[in-house]
Amino acid sequence: TPECYKKLAERCMNSDPNKRPIITIISSSIVYWLDAIEQDDDNEIKKQFLNADKIIPKLESSIHPRHMYTSKLIDIVGPER
Repeated sequence: TPECYKKLAERCMNSDPNKRPIITIISSSIVYWLDAIEQDDDNEIKKQFLNADKIIPKLESSIHPRHMYTSKLIDIVGPER
């Protein structure tokens, strides 16, 4: 995963909501990355994303043979009023 992506993801998951980036910051970061990727030159952001694209297909994803993966409806009971 590209470092710039990791850093943004970590900021978005901050336990303090006031320290999370606002949507305009997230959007401008993504637009910046897309622009960097579309450029013809070999910039660092482009290299990181292209490298991640090569690694992702090689990652293992295994399904445990003794588990059943299904969707379930979870009945959530709120606090009584």
